[in-house]
Amino acid sequence: MDPQLVYVKTEKGLEEIKSRTRQLSPPLRRILILVDGRATAAEIIDKLKHFGDIGALLAQLEEQGFIAPQGGAASAAAASGASDVSLDETKRRLRDRIYAALGPMADPLVLKLEKCAALDGLRLHAEHCRLLIQENLGQRKADQFWAEVAPLLAAE
Repeated sequence: MDPQLVYVKTEKGLEEIKSRTRQLSPPLRRILILVDGRATAAEIIDKLKHFGDIGALLAQLEEQGFIAPQGGAASAAAASGASDVSLDETKRRLRDRIYAALGPMADPLVLKLEKCAALDGLRLHAEHCRLLIQENLGQRKADQFWAEVAPLLAAE
């Protein structure tokens, strides 16, 4: 595992944090809570080393679909300049940017993002996130967020 890898919660992971339906073990739940789109695998491992092999537990959460590497295939497609992007891929890209801007505070916003059924809904949600970032982190952070997000939401 790359120690510099940054993970984000998937929709399944966000739902687990909210509902506890899968009854994860305390170490797995604690790791899931710490996954915020900012902390590297090495940082998470260092914080929870008393739980044992955290690398294996991170891999387990990824295999079970609770977490995913930040960016992943969506970032690769963006880097290649792919223009035919699915709604799900756009959601993943937007989710990554929301987590990057807000960290763990992004969980409720990402849950709402996952419910968007069309690009117009994603645009409205992204604008809402931009306003929240502006109110809480300032205009510069909001402008930076929007510069990264606006190209994702451009009409085809």
